[in-house]
Amino acid sequence: MKRVFLFFAFIAISLAVVCKECKTLAQIVIDQHPTNQSECLKFYNDGTKKACENWIWSYPCIKALAAVDTDVCADILKGSSANDACEGRPFC
Repeated sequence: MKRVFLFFAFIAISLAVVCKECKTLAQIVIDQHPTNQSECLKFYNDGTKKACENWIWSYPCIKALAAVDTDVCADILKGSSANDACEGRPFC
């Protein structure tokens, strides 16, 4: 029983660390390049994409991405948390 608890505690802590890192990375990009399409695309395409895909999308970054690539915009909207966060914002 103790091992099971420790296993789940480890997973919870790992997820919390990943989420925090993704939010921090996203905030840096958003703060420095709020409407810079190439920076948003670079951030989307680099190694953080998979780990952070539910965390990095702010309205300015999505808007910049959508202006460049409507397929990327559609992909972003498939994620439920992105969809919830962006509901009512017509950027595609």
